[in-house]
Amino acid sequence: DAGAAVVVAARHVDRVQGVDDAIHETGGRALAVPTDVTDKDALVALAVAAIEAFGGLEMWVNKAGG
Repeated sequence: DAGAAVVVAARHVDRVQGVDDAIHETGGRALAVPTDVTDKDALVALAVAAIEAFGGLEMWVNKAGG
């Protein structure tokens, strides 16, 4: 609602895609990236995808589990 572009990452495609869809439905900007956060290369790829999609990163928030 505040206008931020959001990158959503999780191991399961259905989880990230559901959040991505909900953000887009309200007119927001989002990118869903299936990612295994235990894989360092996957995290680098996540950052690269975010930078390519939105031109940079201003904040990174990790919230694992639950």
